[in-house]
Amino acid sequence: MGLDLYHAIPSMKTSDTLEYLTMDEFEDEPTFLQKNFHLIAEIEESEFDFEILVFPDQFTKDLVVKRTPSHIDKPTLVGDIDDLNLELKKLATENSVKETDPIVLKSIDNLLTKETAKEVYYHTVSYETGSKKIKGLYWTAKGYQRKGMNKDFYKDFENCKLYFDKASVLKASLYLKPTWDNDDLELKKEFKKNFIDNFVEGESIFFGSW
Repeated sequence: MGLDLYHAIPSMKTSDTLEYLTMDEFEDEPTFLQKNFHLIAEIEESEFDFEILVFPDQFTKDLVVKRTPSHIDKPTLVGDIDDLNLELKKLATENSVKETDPIVLKSIDNLLTKETAKEVYYHTVSYETGSKKIKGLYWTAKGYQRKGMNKDFYKDFENCKLYFDKASVLKASLYLKPTWDNDDLELKKEFKKNFIDNFVEGESIFFGSW
């Protein structure tokens, strides 16, 4: 997966605005919702309640499941995910899941990767089981950055947590770490342009996803 940083602003739904945030994500900042009340939309959200976990090998499965009790009762497969299409379809059929294309996500366990000194990952294969209507805010991006933060960023910021104050964005700028294709000066320049200079409290949202 990796890290994605976003500077988002609420938006009306258009053909280009497919991403949205749900009401519960604004629990800590109700005034932001009040200010953008006119943009709150009713959204039909698909539910993906049936998941299959695919591990590259038995060792990884035992390692991850031991550390993540919530995975114990989920159906699992072991092997290369590209070779398991028939097995995945069979499991879905046996659990009465309708024939839809699943969402496949690669999850990297950063803590286990650090402990074992090699990448520990698995795939989550999620199938649509229905839909429901919810309220949310569509958004567009004013700024985006892929990776480029040091390891302490993951300790001091929460995955997918929304930050509404400029002070948090300024704090995030202290964790910048150059990537192979971006030197320190260029990275700082781009972050300042896309996240700091154009950040407006009451309109802007900063968050990271990993």
